[in-house]
Amino acid sequence: MCLRSRIRGVTLIELVIVVGIVAVLATVVVPGVMGFFNARRVEDVARRLADSLAQARIEAVKRNVPILICADAGITNGSCSATPAAADWAKGWRLCYDVNADGVCDAGSADDPNPIRLQVAVNSNVRLIGPASRIRFNPNGSLTASSFADFVATPGPGATPRWLVRFAASGALSVRKG
Repeated sequence: MCLRSRIRGVTLIELVIVVGIVAVLATVVVPGVMGFFNARRVEDVARRLADSLAQARIEAVKRNVPILICADAGITNGSCSATPAAADWAKGWRLCYDVNADGVCDAGSADDPNPIRLQVAVNSNVRLIGPASRIRFNPNGSLTASSFADFVATPGPGATPRWLVRFAASGALSVRKG
């Protein structure tokens, strides 16, 4: 009696079925994953801005001097002296001290650098819209010349998810999805 051993492999039909199932799963899963990553990018930008606003307030109280925060779109000669042409904060922002309260960042030193914090441009897929002027924190930590500063972070014009960052004149900071 002769026993033949059969070598078994994957047939072409089985391979086509598996590839088809993987393709269907990929078309269902990939958009959801991309949406998740976009939402995390937008949230990250909103939280980084909130951290900078909180730091600016703390620095104003700690140093007992005005602190400026401005969009990099409004930077001239490394200072917050100009008002940005647009309310676009996605190009980055900076915090600097303004001891003489003239609305311009003071010169720093090796022991006390100015700007205090420099945030480079955020993810190019995220839009960050805020006030079309610099924000000034008084030595007591309150905002100057406004009752609040509002910012909106989105993955694009009119897109969702939107993250709202609001800093009230009193110093209350809120970051929420909305």
